[in-house]
Amino acid sequence: MAAMQTIAGLLREVVDSEKLHHWAVSTPVESGHSNTAWLTVQKLESGSLAPRIVASCNIESERITELCDVTSIHNTIVQTREPVLIQDTLIDTRTRKSKSGEFESLLAIPLSTRTEVLAVLFAARDVVHAFEREDIETIGVFASQATLVLENARLLEAKIERERLANELAIARDVQQRLLPQSMPELPNLNLAASSVAAREVGGDYFDVLELDEGELAFIVADVSGKGTSAAFYMAEMQGIFQAVARIESAPDIFLGYTNRALGESLEKNIFVTAVYGILNCHSGSVSLARAGHTPAILVDASGNAKLLHSEGLGIGLDRGELFGDVLEVEHLTLNPDDLLVLYTDGVVESRNHEGEEFGYDRLLQTVQAARNEDAQGVHDAIRQTVDEFVGTNEPYGDDLTLMIIEWHGCETLSSGTAQTSLS
Repeated sequence: MAAMQTIAGLLREVVDSEKLHHWAVSTPVESGHSNTAWLTVQKLESGSLAPRIVASCNIESERITELCDVTSIHNTIVQTREPVLIQDTLIDTRTRKSKSGEFESLLAIPLSTRTEVLAVLFAARDVVHAFEREDIETIGVFASQATLVLENARLLEAKIERERLANELAIARDVQQRLLPQSMPELPNLNLAASSVAAREVGGDYFDVLELDEGELAFIVADVSGKGTSAAFYMAEMQGIFQAVARIESAPDIFLGYTNRALGESLEKNIFVTAVYGILNCHSGSVSLARAGHTPAILVDASGNAKLLHSEGLGIGLDRGELFGDVLEVEHLTLNPDDLLVLYTDGVVESRNHEGEEFGYDRLLQTVQAARNEDAQGVHDAIRQTVDEFVGTNEPYGDDLTLMIIEWHGCETLSSGTAQTSLS
């Protein structure tokens, strides 16, 4: 009765695994149905297939492994889901190393749900043929109740872990959103529009603009390989580098070279960052642009002619030596009035529909050309809408999706002093 009351209490509590395991092995001993007891669990996440003794009562774990082939018995029970009863341990090959009087009878019972064996409870007595039917039935009933408690605890732990992760992701998402521009600078002759949508709670895409001296604008769109909190961490580093370095060394080759050295030190071996970075002179329309393994920018003229800008460059972190700088190519161009630059991450062109077909560069170019009579915000919205319709309006994106549209109106509008900016 006391054991049942304890079980009822445990079902109401949120207790840790160590406490539950200790209760599971101490109860058979305290109730007088065994002299010693221990519990084994197979944790695949540990990287080992061998079961582990997680708790014991009246016997040390080291001594158990000396006297008993715990792995063999545990694995047999996992396969058959049936108890193992050894009435004379001195003659059984799995326990014959035990000494007379130490433990001479052994009962092992699975703690199993409908789908899996959570643990195996071992109970031992110091005389042969010690486990009678009543003992076996009593320990079996206890094992069933223990299974319920362990499963309840596991579900509670899983729920708490999910809530913890959700809270961490919510915080990370809030931090990430704060890293992105909260407003765009108002500069003469420019019309800007940008947005970033994460495929998960937290993404690895980044965009930013920075007003420099002498009417210049630094701009960047970057994509950290992978998603989730680790990608967001590297995105935060990228933001710090951009805000600090672009003010000092804004030239694309110098900026990206420094970024590769600085960020490359912290990137994991399987992580890299692609980026397109440039400097626009708002007065003359001259642009210096370089891309580090990123999707090519699109130049669209006032007549709707569009072309991809395929300058060479390696992703940040792919090479930590001289090759990065040797390969990097800076493209110089001069915008004509009302020309557009379209910057984006691969989440745009690699978006897939229900048939698995990619949105692709051709559709992106067609969308930009069809919307060419619109301003920067209109072009931005047309791309987002077309991608949404292609993927399915209610379908999540397969990858983070970031867009930046830069429209230069020409120097003749300087006297008007107008500028349009938008964050979507």
